[in-house]
Amino acid sequence: MEDFEKQELLDTVKRAKEAVNAISDYSQKQIDEIVKAIGRVFCDNAEILAREAVEETKFGDFDMKIVKHTNLAKYHWWYLKDKASVGCISEDKEKQMKIYAKPVGVVACITPATNPTETVLGIGMCTMKCGNALIACPHPSAKKVSNHGVELVRGVLSKFGAPVDLFQSIIEPSIEKSKFLMSICDIVSAVGGFGMVKSAYSSGRPSLGVGQGNVQTIVDKGYPEKWEDCAIQTIIARSSDNGMVCTGDQCLHIHKDEVADVLKVFEKKGAYVVPEEKIPEIRKALFDKLPDGGYKVSTKIIGKSAAELAAIFNLDAPPDTEIFLLKVTQTAPEEILCREKMCRMTCYLPYETFEEGVAHAVANLVVEGVGHTCCLYTENEAHIDYFAKAVPVVRANINGAGNLGGGNNFFSGIHPTISLGCGTWGNNSVSDNINYMHFMNTTKVIMKMKNPYIPTEDEIWS
Repeated sequence: MEDFEKQELLDTVKRAKEAVNAISDYSQKQIDEIVKAIGRVFCDNAEILAREAVEETKFGDFDMKIVKHTNLAKYHWWYLKDKASVGCISEDKEKQMKIYAKPVGVVACITPATNPTETVLGIGMCTMKCGNALIACPHPSAKKVSNHGVELVRGVLSKFGAPVDLFQSIIEPSIEKSKFLMSICDIVSAVGGFGMVKSAYSSGRPSLGVGQGNVQTIVDKGYPEKWEDCAIQTIIARSSDNGMVCTGDQCLHIHKDEVADVLKVFEKKGAYVVPEEKIPEIRKALFDKLPDGGYKVSTKIIGKSAAELAAIFNLDAPPDTEIFLLKVTQTAPEEILCREKMCRMTCYLPYETFEEGVAHAVANLVVEGVGHTCCLYTENEAHIDYFAKAVPVVRANINGAGNLGGGNNFFSGIHPTISLGCGTWGNNSVSDNINYMHFMNTTKVIMKMKNPYIPTEDEIWS
């Protein structure tokens, strides 16, 4: 990278820091008005941004991208609107302690091609909630639409008389610029592939990375009343944005005695069960082999519509097909179809006992997707307990598809996010949905208590 390019980035960060200082005296009301307006401007421009994203990146679903923008804005604001994030946010009179919120500073926001403006929206609302500045570093294949998203926010800031440099973007991004930006900002939010997240953690700055998705879904035996709900939710989650969403269910684990009946329900709701003789061809085409012996999803398949996939693989699927179901008989790593596929394809694997079904799910996660999400459809409390203890994930969803754990709905108690932390399982620093609290420093005002209760030795050790 040229010296003048480094200087440009240093100047960008300097402007961002000045902008943060300029709003240091903003009230909670002022901050919240801006956060709300950011959400609204993305809702108002959802159709435009969706079209631009699909045209620029050449993948994803136009209609679903509209829904993603509006839902992210809606659920984020509903969650954020009543949260204290400025000044004194908490007081414990008994312990005589107060907590004051303060910004972390300048956030380097690495945005992926799969969610170029959704990331600016979700992370942007959370960072602004705490009075921070954000500098977006777009994926090169989505730079135009990402920059457009940032410009929309700058327009909002201007209307409120706030410094527009609270939101900036690298107009011509590159890997070198991303790495340098991450090294000079106060904190990094990295949403994207493993390589970019690894770079974030290697930047020398505090980083909020996310792990890879490979959602596993177990259908417990003996609960046919759950099948229709499972089919509807799985198909919605898996078809979302043409299968690019990390919370889409990737592998169904179904008891061997109920496979046929479960598949019939799925077929009625829009799934197409792929003939077994076609699966080897699909398996070969879905993944490209890397020089190091690993695999990655083929860019020819990512984010394609059901009709496009049917044409690519010469499948005689009905025109109303939403997802494709592929039978597998092994777990990963032996079965590559048990990895994340990033298109409208889900595999299914029969099991004999509940414990075996859980073991199959865990085996797939350990190879890819550990820390992210696992789902279980059941009414058996003992199985829920066994499942929760066994699966190495942050989000263990019960009677809900993978997208339940993203929090962008009214059916989940977890906070909404665009960035799903996967804990140390996924080499992440956060075992949670990344939210506004992760972009907040706190000062604890600790008073010397006048008459504290002092326990006896017997009370302490009894």
